[in-house]
Amino acid sequence: MPLGRERQTVVTRRVSTTNKVMVIDDDPFVLSTAATGLTKTLPGVEVYTFGDAESALQACPELDPDLVFLDLDLPGMDGLEAAPKLKAMLREQTPVIVLTATRKSAMRDRPGALAYITEWLVKPLTVDDLRRIAGRYLGHERADVSEEEDAGPPLALQSAYRQRVSVSRSEVERTMNKYDPFAGTFRPTDFSELRELLHKLAGASGLFGFAAIGEAASRAELALDERQQDPSPEKDACLYERLVELMTEFKAVN
Repeated sequence: MPLGRERQTVVTRRVSTTNKVMVIDDDPFVLSTAATGLTKTLPGVEVYTFGDAESALQACPELDPDLVFLDLDLPGMDGLEAAPKLKAMLREQTPVIVLTATRKSAMRDRPGALAYITEWLVKPLTVDDLRRIAGRYLGHERADVSEEEDAGPPLALQSAYRQRVSVSRSEVERTMNKYDPFAGTFRPTDFSELRELLHKLAGASGLFGFAAIGEAASRAELALDERQQDPSPEKDACLYERLVELMTEFKAVN
């Protein structure tokens, strides 16, 4: 077979009634819930999950997905760095949808990478949001869930996520106790664990029915990032206020 024909075969690729969805996120709660929700509500959909960009890139040529959901804040190679590499392996029409707690406006310094993103969605998102978006791109006009079948996370996963919420609440309380209201500042502390917890809450809470917690966590994460860039009393006070708001949402679900 001539070399040119071999290349044409690779570009044309498969014709199949099965839709393959690739989900790339470092949060196992997001991966499990997305896989369960999409396969239950979209007929013929297969979901393949990856916890980092490197493993997804390695699998991409053989998997040949029809849709990619991509987180930005990944270990190692981040989502914006991975996006052009993914697009080079995908069919031209295959969409790459960013799922992130980061606002698109925060990525103004990386406009080149944004050109490879089909759509930018800000967490928290619900399972129905994922179903609707995937259905739109994959051509599913309807995605019905029977009364007997819930598209949400399994009960064991819901229980595990409630444990994450409990741990996060404890960490938020510890951080708030380090705020000196008279000085209007936080005592010296390492915020790295708090930021990680806030980021995870912002990313997955909507999938478990805790959208208000996710939104409050996203605002607190933004305040923390601003405080890290400018550790002033004003930024400390703003962070404390956002943590108070988050605590209010924690109490509302208990």
